[in-house]
Amino acid sequence: MEETLGIPHATVFANMLDGAAYLWPKTKAAMNYTYIQYRDDFDWFFKADDDTFVIVENLRALLARFDATKPHYLGFRMKPYATHGYNSGGAGYALSRPALKLLVEQLLPNETLCPNGASEDLQLALCLEKAGILPGDTRDQLGRHTFFPYRPQEHFHGKIPYDGDPKFWYYYVMKTGFEAFSENLITLHHLKPDEIRVIELLVYHLRLPQHQAQA
Repeated sequence: MEETLGIPHATVFANMLDGAAYLWPKTKAAMNYTYIQYRDDFDWFFKADDDTFVIVENLRALLARFDATKPHYLGFRMKPYATHGYNSGGAGYALSRPALKLLVEQLLPNETLCPNGASEDLQLALCLEKAGILPGDTRDQLGRHTFFPYRPQEHFHGKIPYDGDPKFWYYYVMKTGFEAFSENLITLHHLKPDEIRVIELLVYHLRLPQHQAQA
């Protein structure tokens, strides 16, 4: 990334420790840097983990459904700990330019509105909520999800790591089996490097004969 985009990650995260406990301060630093350097270059800004696979074409199609001139906050909507829920950090989330502008210029500088906390994704939602920016609905027309915070097989079987209850965690009901996954799927999370390569192969390098694809 540093070679292709010139993003000096060593400078952006200077004097910051690694680990989940430090993710919110690092995210705030990244949001500030991104806004200052790239706010006029893009309509949308997307954050995902390094073990998340993103189908960018489907992400672009989803974002096209929303007015980029208004503040939007899109991803996989979790339920607890926030009045209106929050978007999972691991599944990835997108902010429109107006949302990022409000976040960086008005919310982050105010520690009362955006205090430090352990969970980056929850803290971001609580912060944006103060400005009336709530998680948007990213499901398809059949109610299937497009962003996924856990491993594909866990969503397929309707399970959550550590024996969590989906009804407690998920803002919207998630179906099981293949019906859990939208054909316009955008992200999968908690993937190992070889799993990412396999998904890359299946999505971008394999093609079915035309008659099979239409069957």
